[in-house]
Amino acid sequence: MKKNRKGKSLLGLLFLFFAVSFCSGCRGCSNVQLDSQKDGMLWEISGNGLSHKSYLFGTMHGDGHNYKLEEIFTAFPQLREILGNVSCIYLEQSKDFNDSAVVADCVASASVFVKADEANEYNALPLGESYRGLYDSREKFRLVDNFFSEKLHRSSYTQFKPAYWVERLRQNRMKGNAKAVSVDDCLYHYALQKNIKVSGLETYEESARALVEATRDSAEYLKSLKEQAADLYDAIVQMEKVAQMEKVAQMEKVAQMEKIVQMEKVAASTFSYEMYLSGNLEKLYTKNLSFIPNEVYEQKMGAERNNRWLRKIEDILKDRTCLIAVGAMHLPGDKGLIALLRAKGYNVQPAR
Repeated sequence: MKKNRKGKSLLGLLFLFFAVSFCSGCRGCSNVQLDSQKDGMLWEISGNGLSHKSYLFGTMHGDGHNYKLEEIFTAFPQLREILGNVSCIYLEQSKDFNDSAVVADCVASASVFVKADEANEYNALPLGESYRGLYDSREKFRLVDNFFSEKLHRSSYTQFKPAYWVERLRQNRMKGNAKAVSVDDCLYHYALQKNIKVSGLETYEESARALVEATRDSAEYLKSLKEQAADLYDAIVQMEKVAQMEKVAQMEKVAQMEKIVQMEKVAASTFSYEMYLSGNLEKLYTKNLSFIPNEVYEQKMGAERNNRWLRKIEDILKDRTCLIAVGAMHLPGDKGLIALLRAKGYNVQPAR
């Protein structure tokens, strides 16, 4: 882990559950040569004994933008024709996961894995420690205590380490973004309309388990309790700051304030839908990379998932023409899907 990435702001972490599902688990885009900005999201797979072509498409989910199918087709004009020729679409998760209401519920609760996590020893605040003792300032303690006791009605929050709550707040912050219509949602509903088979490369449970394993070994848990407490305080302050700005913007209808709020959100999520629709994969990757919390997270949520998917993708490619649509940041880099498929002997080139 590079030193300049250990202390990344919790502002970026608040948006990582879906955003990090884009991460490819590597440090550069050296294996992905883009011929133009528009080549980066849509790729053609051929060769290695295949009798037909299939396609790899980088999607976007979790950035809070409500995507429309027509704007996606406008940004990636080849996609419309490709969808007319494929017999199946494979998204990251099974089809139920690509319903935004299901996504929001799953992210908010983190399913059975979060409940199981609460019982794990590494989440428990050690005996003899107290939240009051973790803060040198009474004012900071009061802000944290008020947030949990009065706003979240979780007076039992003191059972767990601050790092545990940093992760839970991050997931809950993503709940709002998860409600937005993602590129994946658009593809899913288009497939239903056109009677195209839709399947998943993994189940939600597999994705959630990877998340738990990644956060369990994350740098946040390796920090001292006082450092964790400081991060928790910063996360709460940032959440309340953004909430207050949104409230002011709504009450006053001030365009400039709304712009500032949007800038806060974009800064936190590390990318915007405009960058995605521009088709510049390398720029998107570079922007997002600095907010990945640590190498363990990167490995669990990126590289290991890519390798699991690769085995399934190879079976998919044998039988029919399919579109493999996964988070854009799973594509580039030495451990990204483009490089992994090329290493297996496939010809992977920008779709024309």
